[in-house]
Amino acid sequence: MFDDGRSNGTPPTGDWSSDEWAQDLQTATAFLTRVPVRSAEARPLDLTRAARVFPVVGAFIGAAAALIAILCHGLGMNSLLSAIFGIGTAIALTGALHEDGLADTADGFWGASSREEKLRIMRDSRIGTFGVLAVVFSVLIRIAAVDEIMEAGAIATFAGLISAEAVSRHAMSALMATTRPARADGLAFTAGTPARDSMRTSLLVTLAIGVPGLWLAGGVTGIALAGGLALLAFMGVRDLARRFIGGHSGDVCGAMQQGVACAVLTGLAMVTSP
Repeated sequence: MFDDGRSNGTPPTGDWSSDEWAQDLQTATAFLTRVPVRSAEARPLDLTRAARVFPVVGAFIGAAAALIAILCHGLGMNSLLSAIFGIGTAIALTGALHEDGLADTADGFWGASSREEKLRIMRDSRIGTFGVLAVVFSVLIRIAAVDEIMEAGAIATFAGLISAEAVSRHAMSALMATTRPARADGLAFTAGTPARDSMRTSLLVTLAIGVPGLWLAGGVTGIALAGGLALLAFMGVRDLARRFIGGHSGDVCGAMQQGVACAVLTGLAMVTSP
């Protein structure tokens, strides 16, 4: 069962007013990116309702990355260099937040045997071999995939990046809703469990963005392959988190975003490859 949003003092998500949506966008933007928000009311850790707009923030990130990649390509850069600048834009907008989470997760999951030691390593600000390799692979996979997708044209690039970033942000909130926090004092515990209404809205928004985007980028095959790989990535990261540390953390949410984004872009690259 999803939390109804009352357990941590947050009202349930029943208000569809523009003010509430604007507040949620500010909260989600502050939590997921390094874009400054000027609202004193924004509460980055109160995500029980704001989780519904995670895919919207992801779509904005994907659109910015795609625009830079397409612009670079139009200025005469080859598709590989353009893809590097595009993915670099996404990383800059988030302040490498999700890459940092992936690195900490990889170090913790495979750098120790006990649950307690894994959690301790994940809180260590230093990065180890597993973390370095995980981030390198993630960045390379996304760059190589976008490089391939760009060969199919600007529309495929734009739609593909928006879809990947939106779907991967929904995966983060879905992880938070379907697993318990691994710690009683971490970011994941403080943030709370996304309310049921928030998750329903997030799913609908993700489908509204992702299905047309994947179709524009790769047709029906693109929807099936990219969607299937994204689901496998979600299930894989979630199951590892449950087995290794008993739930999710802020770092695991970052790893989830990276894994699902790589899966979606890989699927589209396979479809658009000549």
